[in-house]
Amino acid sequence: MWSISRGQDFLDIQESRSRRFYGCPTYDSNYPFLGWVDAPMYPRSVEIIACLLRRLNGFEEVVALLEKQRSKYKKYLIISWVLFGLYVYFTT
Repeated sequence: MWSISRGQDFLDIQESRSRRFYGCPTYDSNYPFLGWVDAPMYPRSVEIIACLLRRLNGFEEVVALLEKQRSKYKKYLIISWVLFGLYVYFTT
């Protein structure tokens, strides 16, 4: 689950999407890092990411609404076919 390489200046953990941080090999294994190595993000990048997250949340709301409608229409279709089958059965 965790892949920690201790002989280097940094530790790399796969669960944190390969974000690198400073670490000390003599630290207790429960707290194997000291700080993140990632460079600070540019303000424009932060704005773009925030905008993309808002769009993604909007799309997720639309998907949830469409899935609700799809299940409702599926129920209506099943009920209509059952009623049509009963109609055909009793009229013949």
